[in-house]
Amino acid sequence: MEINEKTFKKEILEGVDEIFKQRTEVVLIEQRKEFERHIGALKEDFSSQLQGVADSVTGIRESLGNVQEMVAKNTEDIEVMKGDINLMRGDIKELKEDVSVLKEDVSVLKEDMVVVKSDVSTIKHDLKQKVDTKEFEPLKELVSLKMSQKPA
Repeated sequence: MEINEKTFKKEILEGVDEIFKQRTEVVLIEQRKEFERHIGALKEDFSSQLQGVADSVTGIRESLGNVQEMVAKNTEDIEVMKGDINLMRGDIKELKEDVSVLKEDVSVLKEDMVVVKSDVSTIKHDLKQKVDTKEFEPLKELVSLKMSQKPA
C-alpha cells in the first residue's frame, strides 16, 4: 500500500495535533487545578484578613461609642460648671460690694475709735480730778460734822 507523501504528512500532523491536544488538555487541567488551589488559598487569606479588619472596625465602633458617651457626659458636666461659674460670678460681685461697704464701715469705725480714745483719755483725766466713792463717804461725814459744829 502506497502512502502518498501528502497524506502521510497529514496523518502525522493529525497525530501530532492529537497528541498536542491531549497533552495540552492534561497540562491545562493540572494548571487549572493548581490555579483553583491558589485562588482558594488567596480566598482564605483574604477572608481571614477581612475578618481581622471587620473585628478591628467593630472594636473601633465600640471605642467610638464609648468616646461619644464620655464627650456627651463631659458636655453635660461643662454646662453644669458654666451655670455654677455664673452663680459664683454673681456671688463674687455681691461679696465685692459687701467688702466695699465693710471697708467704708471700718473707716468710719476707725474715725469713731479716735474720738472714743480721746474721750476715754479725757474721762480718765477728769476722774483723776474727782473723788471716788470710798473717799466721798468719809468726806461727807466730815463735812456733815463740820456743819453741825458751826455756831448758829
